[in-house]
Order: sequence, then structure tokens, then C-alpha cells
Amino acid sequence: MRSRGTGAARLVLWWLRPGADAFWLWAVLGGVLLLRTLLFMGAVALRGPGGYWFRFWVDPGVREIYVTLAVAAFLYSLAAVMIGLAAAYGLRLRQGVGAVVLGVGGALLGLGALLALPGLERALTTINDQMAIVPLGLSRILGLTVHLGIPTALPMWLLTAGGILGMLGVLAAAGRRRQPGVEVGGAELDGR
Repeated sequence: MRSRGTGAARLVLWWLRPGADAFWLWAVLGGVLLLRTLLFMGAVALRGPGGYWFRFWVDPGVREIYVTLAVAAFLYSLAAVMIGLAAAYGLRLRQGVGAVVLGVGGALLGLGALLALPGLERALTTINDQMAIVPLGLSRILGLTVHLGIPTALPMWLLTAGGILGMLGVLAAAGRRRQPGVEVGGAELDGR
């Protein structure tokens, strides 16, 4: 069964190494997602999802600790993908960085497009209707962008940042690759 949720990573791998087996990429992404899931589940395990949500918004100390750990796990995921691409697929460090920057740029482009197409207010209201992050009446009366102070130019900022990062990623990732099978920790990885 093929996963469609990490399409940006697979697309970048296809561009850098046409025909390469994505096994090692999925292994790295799976390990990273497991680590991030453990962080979230550890926070939820204490008092359940409602308790986690309440403490996150009410207790600044807990919020700072959780956000710090979540950002660290996110940055670790980028580093792990760079190292995994270099080890399993024979990419140079510059190309691994370029691949990650290209993937982040693609994700920002997608998010910016998803917010820009229906309009920022309508997109955020649709998300809030499903998740009830902000009280429903409040979001309908004031509008989320007004209530939360979200700039209406946000989708354009995301599209611009995604385009710039995408171009930088393409420039950094281009070039010759090393041989696909490289020795990592005494074991030969076959990136095909």
C-alpha cells in the first residue's frame, strides 16, 4: 500500500533520484513521526485531550515547554531527512539541504494555495467549524482574521516564501550525486 500523505518528500526523491526505491525515505520519515507522536501522546496521556488543550492555552509554562519540544522535534525531522537522503541515496550534504528546503517550500506553496483559493476568512472558518478551536459564535460574528489579528495577506506571504524556498531548494539540490549505495555504520544501504 502506498502512502499519499508524504507526497512532497516522494516527489523530491523522484526528482533527485529517478527510479529510486523510497524504502529508506519512508523509514526515516516513520521514525521521525514516531518521535513526534510520542511527544504528543506523552502530553495527552497526563489528563486526556481536553486536559492537554486546556493546559496548553491556560498555563504559559507548559505551553513554552511543549512548543520548544515540538519545534526541536520538527527541526530534528529536517536533519534526519537530510542525513537519510545523504546516506541511503548518495546525495551530497548540499543536495540533502536543498531537498529539504524544496520540500518545505512545496508545503508552503500548497498551504498558501489552500488558503488563497477560497479566501483566508472562509478557509479558516471552515477549519474552525470542524475543529472548534475558537468559539463558534465568536468566529461567525467577528470573523477569525479580525478576532485573532491574522493579516489578510498571509496566503500571499506563504506563496512567496514557498516560491523562494522552492527555487533555492532546486538550486541547492541540483548537481552530481555520489554512488547510491553508501556505507553507514558498517552496513551497506542500497538506495537503488
